Amino acid sequence: MSKSSRFHSRKGSSKPGLTQGLLDKSVVPELAKAIKLIAYKQNKHVELELSNLQSIDFYLAEYDVIWLDINFPITKEIAEELHLKLKIHNLILEDIVNEQRRPKLEKYENQKFLVVESLDFDEYIIARPIWLIVNDKFVITFKHNTNRQLESVLTRIKTNQGVICLQGSNYLAYAIIDTVIDHYFPVIDSLSNNFEIIEDKIIKSPNDEVLSLVHNLKQDLLLLRRTIWPMREVLSQLQHYSEIFQDTELSLYMRDCYDHILNLMDITETYRELVSDLTNMYLSSVSNRMNEIMKVLTIVSTIFIPPSFIAAVYGMNFNAQKSPFNMPETNWYYGYPLCLFLMIVMVLSIYYYIKKNGWLR
Repeated sequence: MSKSSRFHSRKGSSKPGLTQGLLDKSVVPELAKAIKLIAYKQNKHVELELSNLQSIDFYLAEYDVIWLDINFPITKEIAEELHLKLKIHNLILEDIVNEQRRPKLEKYENQKFLVVESLDFDEYIIARPIWLIVNDKFVITFKHNTNRQLESVLTRIKTNQGVICLQGSNYLAYAIIDTVIDHYFPVIDSLSNNFEIIEDKIIKSPNDEVLSLVHNLKQDLLLLRRTIWPMREVLSQLQHYSEIFQDTELSLYMRDCYDHILNLMDITETYRELVSDLTNMYLSSVSNRMNEIMKVLTIVSTIFIPPSFIAAVYGMNFNAQKSPFNMPETNWYYGYPLCLFLMIVMVLSIYYYIKKNGWLR
């Protein structure tokens, strides 16, 4: 995956306007049924795939809560129907079409617009935005079709687990947000495993590949921080909007989500410090490795310099017949073995001295 897709740069035209990023259903036929409708009330639910919202009024009247799960990108027809039939504000649709990614919460007359980011881990962190529109009667989610995290919420509705089918749309919005936050923790655990692996590699063999892993880990934590900090702000705002969560018990659930985010923030800050420690550990390991290499080379040079000096002196080839000072040792009968013996004695003496002082450890 390329760096641009990893950090999710904004796709499409940068020009403002609602029509930017919208697709024509006739041009992309596989988007014909991009809407999943889940309608439910106590002990009853229905799940359908729709190509338009022509029948939405029937389900709004028949069921307590409607959940429209729409795959991104959306078509012009769907955007128009959302605006006309469900009164979705144009500014909301513009943010969704232009892939507004930073988590936020905005209040409109009869609806609330939230942006949250889900996280997955596959060698590195992958962030995928989820856009939510919350009304007293319905919840609309927009997401990329590769995002499967909300399937657990759908399973709870289909199997009538917990109290989700007894609650309204606000509880459904909470369940979606809570599911997204719960998936942050496996990502954190995966990063924790990477820390241990990278630390072992730094100790055993610090190299450019390990440095690249440390850099990737640092980028993952940066992305995690850019996701969690705005999510804290969103959850803080949700706790103070009494008109959204009038139910005291639901407020407690949202406070629990807020506590989870605070916990994640603490872990993220701790990991950021650990990344700095890993970087320092890498530099120290490289420096120590270089010092070990230089020590070995220095010891080898120290051991072989004296024999080299002796060999160089007796390799100058002076003529002993011209003068008694012209290296008469070259005419000794045992001169050659004596020089070798002298070299060996010097090498062993230097080795013993080095070892005695602990320089080989």
